[in-house]
Amino acid sequence: MGLYDRHYYHDRPEGIVIPPVQQTAVGTIILLNGFVFVLGWLLGSEWLLERMAVGADLFQSWHLWELLTAAFAHAGIWHILFNMLVLWFFGTEVEQLYGRGRFWRFYLSSAVLASLGWVLAENFLLGVRDPRMQMVGASGAVAAVVVVFVCHWPRRVVLFWGTFPLPVWVLALLWFGLDLANFSQELLGAGGRNVAYAAHLSGAALGWVFYRWHWTLLDALPWRRLLRGTRRLGSRPRLRPFRPEEDDELDSLDEQALEAEVNRLLDKINEHGTDSLTPEERSFLERAARKVRQKLQS
Repeated sequence: MGLYDRHYYHDRPEGIVIPPVQQTAVGTIILLNGFVFVLGWLLGSEWLLERMAVGADLFQSWHLWELLTAAFAHAGIWHILFNMLVLWFFGTEVEQLYGRGRFWRFYLSSAVLASLGWVLAENFLLGVRDPRMQMVGASGAVAAVVVVFVCHWPRRVVLFWGTFPLPVWVLALLWFGLDLANFSQELLGAGGRNVAYAAHLSGAALGWVFYRWHWTLLDALPWRRLLRGTRRLGSRPRLRPFRPEEDDELDSLDEQALEAEVNRLLDKINEHGTDSLTPEERSFLERAARKVRQKLQS
């Protein structure tokens, strides 16, 4: 592939690109949601709500785990189908961009904080209309994923209801605009109770935060800093003289595999800048460039 054949020198393809089925965070999340849904169907909705739903009375029960478990339970077949389809369509490319581990941290953090946003809205904005009210669904975390996708690829065209072509930013604007309008109606006492609009809007805000600063809830936990410090104390210095045998890794790759990896790293630089590369990725690019120069000079 030549430089001017690279994807960012021309318009991106229309629609959502679905990669081949493989072991991904998105696939695992969908399987977990499906497993919980079948379990709830077999054991009854009351069993599911009692163990996994987050309640408006969270600050009385302090069942904090419900903030996460609620995102893996759904109230009906159409509820789970819509959420999982949207996650599959939009989440696959977001995961490819950020990597599996980072996507997991982003998704779980969004799930917890979107649930917390709903609880806070019920308690401090809507006045705990019913302390027995409960919420389930992945909509908050899915909304965060959609926002990250739209921020990266706003002009990607999708078929609304399989018929009307729309840029994805327009679709997101319609979705969250309706959520905001309905939540405003709730604030005025005229809204319904069947949709957790506050969770959707909280998730959308968290998606923007992640896109802008790459921040997740897990990054704020002190144990992560402690683990990083422990690794530094227990690790040996990595600085060492360059040896020609380090290029054995490059020599073991055929030309197509080498080009594919270089293209992946250049895409990463194009999207996030050179600071996004790890030391290992920088070293790989430098050695690949040196190998190309040697080949041209020979």
